[in-house]
This record gives sequence, C-alpha cells and structure tokens, in this order.
Amino acid sequence: TEDEVLHWFLPQPLVIDTYVVDRAAQQQQQQQGADQNSSKSTTAASNGNSSGSSNSAGAGNIVSMVSFYTLPSSVLGHDEHKELRAAYMYYTVPGVTPLPQLMQDALILAAGKGYDVFNALDLLENSFFLKDLKFGIGDGSLHYYLYNWRMSDAPLEPKQLGLILL
Repeated sequence: TEDEVLHWFLPQPLVIDTYVVDRAAQQQQQQQGADQNSSKSTTAASNGNSSGSSNSAGAGNIVSMVSFYTLPSSVLGHDEHKELRAAYMYYTVPGVTPLPQLMQDALILAAGKGYDVFNALDLLENSFFLKDLKFGIGDGSLHYYLYNWRMSDAPLEPKQLGLILL
C-alpha cells in the first residue's frame, strides 16, 4: 500500500535517507555529461530538490532511487568522539542511472550529512561498484538463517543472492 511505501522510504532523520532521480534531473545530467563528460551527481537531492519530498516534475517521473539507513554506534573511552555514524545501503533502483553513479551519489550525500562510514553488502550486482568506489572488504562474516529453505551443499556466490530488509 502507499502507507507501507511511505513508512519504508520516507526520510526520517537519523533513521533513513531516500533520494530520487527525476526525469528532469536525468535529462539535465545527460546534457551536462554531453558537454563536460563529468561525474556530476545525478540525484534529485544534489540537484536542488529535497530528499523524499515531491518535486515539480510530478508523480511518475522518478527514474532512479537510492536509500540508506542509519545505525549509529557509541565510541567508548574517547574524549572527542562519542558516536560513529554509519550508513547502510538499503534499497537501490538504478533505473536509467548507472548503479556505480547512483552509489557514488549516495556516498557524496551521506558524507554531506555527516556519516563516518558507508556499508554495503557484496550481493547481486554490487560488485560492479564496490571496488571502483574503493569499498574495503569487511573483516567478518555475516550469517543468515533462511527459514524453511532447502539449499544445496554448494554455497551461493554473492551475485546469486538478494536480500530484502524490512
């Protein structure tokens, strides 16, 4: 329902940030790219539209989306730093924006909002941007229990697995 979409994607400070690329912003980016061939941000938020709000382009003109959620951690025993603010990649819908560009935009937006770290899992097609955007490989393993699933003995490759967080 529309209420569920609003619940999961409407930006909430220090909970979730969602940014969209509207058709007008995409066309502007394409014109700039043709003129400059630069890596300017294509997200609506970085083109002057506020995150999560309706824009002048109207409904139905969203062509890409990226979101991340916040998981702060306390820093113990440090006089200056009390909190580590981590952003976690949430939902991405590259649409017409290439995934590496959309994620580069998310990194810029998160840094601008004061995040210290941006985390992303090596799932599905994320390998297309993780190395190029200089993501470091984590030092741990994540284990998920897939309730009521029968899996073969062969482990899944990251590109074979998708994870939906609710």
